Parts: sequence; structure tokens; C-alpha cells
Amino acid sequence: MRLGELAADTTPLRESREFRLLFAASALSMLGTALTSVAASIQVYDIGGSSLHVGMVNIVISVSLCIGLLTGGVVADRTDRRKIILGTRAGAAVVVLALAVNAMADNPRLWVIYLLAVAAGLVNGLGAPALMAVTPALVGRRQLAAAGALLTLTTQFGAMVGPTVAGLVAAGPGVATCYLLDASGFAVGALLLWRLPELRPERAGAEPADTAGAESGGADSAGDVAAGRTDANDSATAGDRPAPEAVPEAAPDAGAEAGADAGTEAEGSHPLHEIAAGFRHVRADPVIRALMLVDLFAVLLAMPYALFPQMGERVFDGGPITVGLLYSAPSVGAFLGALTSGWTGRSTRPGVALATAAAGWGLAVAAFGAAELLWLALPLLALAGYADTISEILRRALIQAYTPDHLQGRVGSLWLAQATAAPSAGNALAGVGAKLVAPGTFLMAGGIACVAAVGAVASGSPALRKATLTGGADDFDETAAVPASATDSLAERQDPDDRHQPV
Repeated sequence: MRLGELAADTTPLRESREFRLLFAASALSMLGTALTSVAASIQVYDIGGSSLHVGMVNIVISVSLCIGLLTGGVVADRTDRRKIILGTRAGAAVVVLALAVNAMADNPRLWVIYLLAVAAGLVNGLGAPALMAVTPALVGRRQLAAAGALLTLTTQFGAMVGPTVAGLVAAGPGVATCYLLDASGFAVGALLLWRLPELRPERAGAEPADTAGAESGGADSAGDVAAGRTDANDSATAGDRPAPEAVPEAAPDAGAEAGADAGTEAEGSHPLHEIAAGFRHVRADPVIRALMLVDLFAVLLAMPYALFPQMGERVFDGGPITVGLLYSAPSVGAFLGALTSGWTGRSTRPGVALATAAAGWGLAVAAFGAAELLWLALPLLALAGYADTISEILRRALIQAYTPDHLQGRVGSLWLAQATAAPSAGNALAGVGAKLVAPGTFLMAGGIACVAAVGAVASGSPALRKATLTGGADDFDETAAVPASATDSLAERQDPDDRHQPV
């Protein structure tokens, strides 16, 4: 395989001015998020003196985030997604500034951090489905996989650089400066995103129910469901309609439900009914169901992040800088994974590759648990990050291939809910486990359990092993994914003479 085939595809950056704005704002946001995440972990551990508090803050965030996500998914499928993004960005900036004020107090309060964690979860949950749902309108369906990999680069770059910077800043000016830097990034990002056009979602009622069913192979398991660990990155990642053979035998009922849901949405159904449509699709589709189980076991059983402050201090005899390095190491591998992800879009067995990568994450975490030297631990964490990113890119691509446009918000919100709740639960579980046994021992056991669970899911799911990234792609009308309200604003994406406008 040639180097050019490994490199990430930059076509979305070259052809879409709007995507360049989103890409730049995402890079700033991810860097700031990493600064705040590490700073908050260090501050919580310093105040509470226990990894358990670090894990519990994650639980608080995940619960409130799930509430925000389920609400935000419905809202993102009803109104202008640009307005949602800008409003929630402003709210997140207020939360970060409040964290800075608490950190600068003579006696910072742990309960204030818990309270602000609730606010952060709600605000970010409301905005995340809209962020992940706008990418198809900015780049077109054919470039979703490439756009997703590029947005993953911004995430991993921030996660790679941010923790080290956070460790240096926390050891110098203090954690309050980390929060203030994050708030500054929100301000600049908002100015960039302000230049996006109106981005209203498609209405399901505009599509005849029988057409929707036909497009999904008569079953519309792709037509009703949604699942995705999606942020702006996540909605940006993959193909079109699923292959008919991937639909379960019960899919005709799912197709009927899809038609009913479409009609109900056209009339303005109850939000709970709209959320339920996503749950039904996840339950009925064997590929999405298996993908979510693989992800669940990987992050629930082998999640090491809450133990980094404790291991940095007690296992590796370090301080804030060492903790920052531990948080950064997985992102180094993840960044390299995204940078060399060109092959993932051509994978003929993406489900098998995904399961292999998820098992690789578990093995690397187990090996990290056994390491007692920092120079050995860091490469193992980088390997874990590489495996996790490959798994994530393939997962996003497959889930997007099975998700219709009018359900992007709700489907993404369900996947995001798991993507945040499960790691938070995994971090809390690790915090409890580190109270019972040595942290390294817990991670070794969890990593091995992860490998076993992923293997069981993959071996028991023929649909996952046979899934492809290109089901229905040849028949897909790329222009249908672009909302009418955005078509004129995105004209340069379709005009070869205007594709290289600077941001």
C-alpha cells in the first residue's frame, strides 16, 4: 500500500468553504475541551484526594449529557441547526468561565464543580446532535467518511496537545488559566461558525413513505434508526444506505414504522415518540446493534483515564506534567491513526476490522496496566489510542451508512448518549476498582475482559462481519442530502471554479 493511499483524504477541506469553518472551529473547541478536561481532573483530585471523585464527576456529566442529548436530538431535527450550535457554544463558554471563577477563589469548592458539571453536560448535550448533523449539508454524502476522518484529526490533535499544555499550565499559572484559554477558544470558534448558512433539517414528511421504504431495501432499518457516537466528527463519517442483506427479517415491520414515523413527524409528533423511533431502529438493525455493543464493552471494561492522576503520582512518581503526558499519549496514537486512515474507506470487511481494533484497545490497556515504567507506558497508551481511532472511524462510517438524513439528530443523540455514558461509567468503575485492588491490576483484568467480550459479539454477529461501507451508495442522490435552505449558500461546493475560496 502506497503512502498516498494511507493519508487522510482532504477533499472536503479543498471543496467546501463551510467545512473549513467547521474544521477550524472544531480544532479550537477540541483543544479547549482537552485543557478543561485535564484541568478539572487535576483540580478534583487535588480537592477530593481520590480517583473516585474524578470518576463520579464523569458520571454526573454523563447523566446530564444524556438528558441534553435526547432533547437536543429532537430539536436538531426540527429547527435551524446553526442557531442551536451558536446558542449552546455561548452557554458552554459561561460554564467554563464559572469554573475559572471557582478556581481563582481562595477555597475552591468541589460541590461547585459538580454543579457546573451538570450544566456543562446539559449544554453540550443540546448542541452535539446539531453539530454532528450539519456535515452532510456542508460536504455531501460522498465525502462523509473523509470529513469524519478530518474532524477526528481535530479531536485527536486537541487531545494530544491539550493535556500536555494543561499539565504545564496547571503546574505554572494554575488550572484557572486553562479554563480561561478554553473560553477564549469558544469566542473565536463562535465567530467562525457565525459565517455558516442557515442549516435546517430535511422533513421526513416531504418523502413518500413508500419511497423511503424502497430506498432501504423494503425494510428501512436504515430508515428509522439512529445510533451514533457522533459529534460534528461523527455525523461526518460515512456512506449512504445499507445493503439489503444487512436488514433483519423483521425489517418489513420496521419499514412500516418508518412510514408511520415520517407521517407523524410531518404533523409534529410528541418528542418522546420521535425518540422512540430511533430506539426501535437500533433494536431492529443487527449491524448497528452489534456496533454499539462492541463500543459499550470496550469503554466500560477497559477505561483507564480516571486512574491517570493516581497512577501518575503513585506508580510513575510524577506530578501534573506526568499526568498530562498520560492523558496525551493515547491521542498521539489516535492522531496517527486518523492521519493514516485513508485505507478505512476502502475496507471490504469493515466490521471485522472494527472488532479487531476494539480488541487491540483492550490488549493495549491491559499491557499498560502491567507497565511500571513511564517510557513503556506511554507507547502502550499511544497504541491503545491508535486502535480506538481506527475502530471509531469505521464505526461512524457504518452507522452513517445506515442512518437517513431526517433522523440524523435523533440517531446521533442516541449514539452520543452511549458514547458519553459508557466511558463515564467505565471511569467510575475504574475508580471503584482502584479502591479494591491496585490500579494496574484492575486495568489488566478489564483489558482482558474487553477482548473476550468483543470477540463474543463479533463471533455471534454475522451481520457485523459481512457489513460493508458502500451499501446503496451507487444509487444515492448526493444533492438530496442538502437542505433547501442551505443549497444556495453552498453553491460553491458544486461549482468547480469556486472550490478553493479561503476561510
